[in-house]
Amino acid sequence: MTEKDFTKKAIAILKSIDSVHPIRIIPGAYGGMKGVSDIIVCCNGRFGAIELKVGKNKPTKLQERFLSNIQSAGGFSFVCRTVDEVRTAIQEIKNADQQPA
Repeated sequence: MTEKDFTKKAIAILKSIDSVHPIRIIPGAYGGMKGVSDIIVCCNGRFGAIELKVGKNKPTKLQERFLSNIQSAGGFSFVCRTVDEVRTAIQEIKNADQQPA
């Protein structure tokens, strides 16, 4: 599967989940910042980022820094390689939101 196909599937899955609002980030030509994750997500009012990778591809240093910055600011971030990992990531967020403080 190409990263483009993976992104389309991930966005479709995320849109189908209640209280999850994904935004696909299109890099490059229109002034997108380098390192920004493929998908920015709001889940139950929490901000997060999902970096999608296929095959043996790894996040770049800038992508790793972006993901780290999101976590440092109280958001969530994941690197996902499959659609199932995308589902699991969102479920983790939803489960964490249901835990008593």
